[in-house]
Amino acid sequence: MNAAAGAVAHLAVAPLAATGLGASRPHDPLTEVHLQRDTLHGVVIEDPYRGPEDQDAAGTRVWIARPTAFSDSLLATVPGRAAIRARLAQLLENQTGTTPVGMNAGGPGDAADPPLRSHR
Repeated sequence: MNAAAGAVAHLAVAPLAATGLGASRPHDPLTEVHLQRDTLHGVVIEDPYRGPEDQDAAGTRVWIARPTAFSDSLLATVPGRAAIRARLAQLLENQTGTTPVGMNAGGPGDAADPPLRSHR
């Protein structure tokens, strides 16, 4: 785990321990199970969570909204959440916005570009 990922994990977990939510956490909302059976090459494949794969279905939108609301209600009780959010944004900030190109306007492989070197 790199240093940034470790810091993110610590910032995310430490406040929950301070609030006592880790010991007696409320129960997550249940996910409805609708068993879908497909037969592929003579083998029956059972998928109890096929429904949520359709992101535009009304049931999927509700399925996403319930745990999101649950998480938001728990996280709202974390002291210093705004400071944590600001620090995470700072750690995760990515300064790049475009795909790298060759050194000249002609792009990669332009005759004026220096050749790539092997690291052998």
